[in-house]
Amino acid sequence: MKLYHSTRSPYVRKAMIAIHEAGLAHEVLLETMRVSPSRDNPALFAVNPLGKLPTLVLDDGTAIFDSTVIVHYLDVVRGDGHLHPDDPDARFQAMRDHAIGEGLMGLVVDWYSEKFRDPAADTNERFRLYDLRVRLTLDELETQASRLADTRFNIAHIAIACALGYLDFRFDDLDWRAGRPALAELGDHLNARPSVAATKPYDDI
Repeated sequence: MKLYHSTRSPYVRKAMIAIHEAGLAHEVLLETMRVSPSRDNPALFAVNPLGKLPTLVLDDGTAIFDSTVIVHYLDVVRGDGHLHPDDPDARFQAMRDHAIGEGLMGLVVDWYSEKFRDPAADTNERFRLYDLRVRLTLDELETQASRLADTRFNIAHIAIACALGYLDFRFDDLDWRAGRPALAELGDHLNARPSVAATKPYDDI
């Protein structure tokens, strides 16, 4: 298998965590690349018309995207399925928790991208709203953190770990742990998991 990959992307990190959870790191070739709206990536477009990371290409040439679908494939088809609870109620709760983690991830990625917008654009209000939405989402996660800490590691924990990790990577001045002790403890707990520790983001290019 080949994973089109970036060490910066929290979405790629989701796939990487699932690869480690399934014990498949030795089977996956990483092809690192940088993508942006202004960058042409012929190799990536050849397998994914959306031109987005991550994209997983199987040995038979089948391409799988986006990150959530890749995690599902690696866990349910190739792994033991422990990231997707069998019980319908537990799976639904995991999906709801995943949605807030994924939503936070989208907010912080978009917010970081806004830093490169046209300087003449009206960014002040946009930045204020990003800040508000991120803080409200973190506050909601604080109310759920103790329950999440007592829940078996699943797709939701992956998304939350990647979102919090991206905040540490790109927004260390935000200090998301301040006033959120339960969430800070959950973050530390997730960071100690081998699959999460092995996939910490960094600038590679």
